[in-house]
Formats: sequence, C-alpha cells, structure tokens
Amino acid sequence: TAYFDDIKVLVQAPPTELDPSSFVSNGSFEGFAVVSYWSASGSGYNIVTTEKHSGEQSISIKDGYARQKVELNTPSGHLIKISGYSKADGTSMGLGNDYSIYADVTYQDGTNLWAQCARFTGGTHDWEYGEHVFVAEKPVREMNLYAMYRNDGADGTTYFDDIKVLVQAPPTELDPSSFVSNGSFEGFAVVSYWSASGSGYNIVTTEKHSGEQSISIKDGYARQKVELNTPSGHLIKISGYSKADGTSMGLGNDYSIYADVTYQDGTNLWAQCARFTGGTHDWEYGEHVFVAEKPVREMNLYAMYRNDGADGTAYFDDIKVLVNDK
Repeated sequence: TAYFDDIKVLVQAPPTELDPSSFVSNGSFEGFAVVSYWSASGSGYNIVTTEKHSGEQSISIKDGYARQKVELNTPSGHLIKISGYSKADGTSMGLGNDYSIYADVTYQDGTNLWAQCARFTGGTHDWEYGEHVFVAEKPVREMNLYAMYRNDGADGTTYFDDIKVLVQAPPTELDPSSFVSNGSFEGFAVVSYWSASGSGYNIVTTEKHSGEQSISIKDGYARQKVELNTPSGHLIKISGYSKADGTSMGLGNDYSIYADVTYQDGTNLWAQCARFTGGTHDWEYGEHVFVAEKPVREMNLYAMYRNDGADGTAYFDDIKVLVNDK
C-alpha cells in the first residue's frame, strides 16, 4: 500500500538579477531554486527570510560555504571585482579568508590564481560591504566563487547576500602620454590604482571635471606610485584639476597635487607640488614643472587636502604626469 499527499509542481521565472552586469547567477539568493545555482559544503547553508540585505532572502552559514562556478572568459588586463554583503552574529574577529567571499581563478591556459577574497571583519555586526579588485594577468576562463565562513571555534553565524562579480576593461586614459594610471578616477577599480591615507577619499559622481567620476577628500590623500625612468635634464610636469568647498585659503602644499621624487641613485627630491587656492571655487587647474637634475626612477604622487581646521571638501580629477625633453 502506498500513500501520497500534497503533491505540487511549481514553476518560477529565473530570479531578476540585482545587477545584470554581474556574472554571478542569483547572487541575491532569491526564489525556491537557490540550490540550482549554489552548491554546499561543510555544514552547508540555509536559506533564510528573517535576515536579508535586499529582496526577500539571504543565506546563513555556520561552518562551510556556498559555491558557484562562474564562467568569465575575460581578456588579460581587465579588472575583476568580487563584492557582496555579510552580517555576522557572534563570530571571531580576524578570520581572514575563512570569513569572506572567496574566489579561485582558472586561466585559459589551465593555471590558477588562488584565494582572491573580499573579507569581512567578524564579531557581531549588521550588513557590511566587502569587495576585492584584481587584474587578470592572463585570459581568465572561470572562477570557483564561495560565500565562506569556516574554522571558527566561536560557533557564530554569518549571513550573505547580493554577491557580484563584475568585469571592466582598463580605463581609457584621458591623455595616453601621461604616466599616471587612471588619473581621471573612472570605473569601479579606482582603489587598484590609488591607495588612501588619513580619512582617505570617496569616489563621487556628483562632481567631476570630465568623465563620470572624481574623488573627494576631507582630510587625507589618494596616493599612486608612478614609474618614470626619466633621463636627467628632462622636464617633468605635474598637473590636474581641483574644486574646493569651504576650505581655508593659503594651505600651500597641504592642498595640492604633491610629488616626492626618487632618483635612480636612491636620493630624493621632496615636495614638488601643483597648489590650489582654496576657499570655495569651481574646477581650477594647477600645474608644476621641474627639471630632472639626475635620472629619475619614480615618484609618489598624491592628491592631497589635509591639516585644515575649516573642515572643507576638495575634489580632484584629471591628474597627469608628463615628461618632455628640454
């Protein structure tokens, strides 16, 4: 004798992607078919409706991961960004790659790039954004992508939502003769070219001299190491644009495009600066030209606004370093 009850056949359209440009399928874990996109290991994952960054669902993980194979077929030189959101309840701090959105990359030639990770802080926190950007040094075939929380004696719980993988061609330089990479601060991978200090910088779309983006700085700088290998006697020009809102006047080098130069012999030329006036002004051009008295190896280049009690905001865009024979 056999008994049957409550038999159903359900049909659901594929989930609407939060970002159609993402290569991840159902990175927001919506609908009843999450397991069709994400496999599990360790203690696996649970689909939950009580916690979500967006939509109706997310996943919770106690000790394991959710995995998806992501087909990319990305040319070399392109930028790849892994990103997503996670919420933590009672985890340890400083778990590194064991609490992250984790990717193992396979190149077209069969070699691998391991452990590209957008990490999260741990402890107990609300939804936190994490991202990691890297350059495809060779053509990429695919990646194994994991929402991962494991190897934690604290026995916490993590939640993941809105996971994306985005690919972008290298930004087109406004002036190909400039030695600065992405001096116009375009695209999602600005942080791959410009590091930060002090209060750092923000990428903004509301203010820009050209293109779609610039950066804003409240008290700190954006920094890039610029390789030059310039013979002695050549002219080096630092230039760019800045807009100011409520800064002090006469800040000197503290509001400038600032460069510390390293010669091939290891000695330095400090504080070569294209300064800006300050106050409140629209986009203003600044430049500074100097002679390479000795062969130059490189410079540390800064978009800088700091040490101002007025608590203003400075925007920077279209920064260049040009080299010319005398």
